[in-house]
Amino acid sequence: MKSSALFFLLLISISSIIFSEEIDVLFNSDYYPFEFVNDKGDPDGFTIDLIYAIAREAAININLIKGNWQLSDDALYSGNIDLVPRYLPEKTAEHIITSDSLFSVYFSFIQKKAVSYKNFNSLRNRTVILSSGDSSEEYLISREYSAQEILTKSWMDSLNALNNDYGDYSIVSTIHYKLYSDEFKNRLHIINDLNLSVPFGFTAAKWDKNIINNVNNGISIIKVSGEFDSIYRKWFGNEENLIIKRSKSRDRISIYIITGSILVLVILFLINKRKVKS
Repeated sequence: MKSSALFFLLLISISSIIFSEEIDVLFNSDYYPFEFVNDKGDPDGFTIDLIYAIAREAAININLIKGNWQLSDDALYSGNIDLVPRYLPEKTAEHIITSDSLFSVYFSFIQKKAVSYKNFNSLRNRTVILSSGDSSEEYLISREYSAQEILTKSWMDSLNALNNDYGDYSIVSTIHYKLYSDEFKNRLHIINDLNLSVPFGFTAAKWDKNIINNVNNGISIIKVSGEFDSIYRKWFGNEENLIIKRSKSRDRISIYIITGSILVLVILFLINKRKVKS
């Protein structure tokens, strides 16, 4: 009896050790519907739900901290923050490492209906309106989508500026344009033949590789289990073309699981067949 009790206590102590790691996660508190603070003052949104799901699978306790993506690299370097969910830039600072892509966000080129669009090259020397509060700005700039820029505080401000004849076109996430499109449908429209998507994942300091490895495992699990799709439906219903939900890594994992399951079934079949013969 005593040995059973000791064994039970040992299991509790082991589990507490496994889940004892706590990390500080910076999130953008004003990026609805991905990350925001709800009416109760709590972190909420599509990405927040995904973070909690990943943390559970990665056996990580998280402490969510309100902030801004623009300060994330410095916060990681100084050790004030351990992990940041954000758009993944093509190039990162030397002290920053990135996770696998959690999903990708579609971006749309928005133009005034009164302006005729010819081709992409006709936009290169025109003035584009971008949100400076969004770290996708550096990605878009690095791709040389425009030589002249007007920076605003939010996607809504970008659309308002374009609607009021500032700049020639704007680049905003498709989700946010759809959220606000009713207010601008008479004057603004999407240029449909330009496709742009930006990957979204996590960044950490390069000395925190273990955190990124655990996060990557959590990402793989929630994608394969279907929890990612469940959270997506909670926030966006069955709306398509808002984010890229599937990834090559998910497909590879699915193939591995299916192949492994088939192999197990074959082995069980052969074992049972041998038992019948004997």
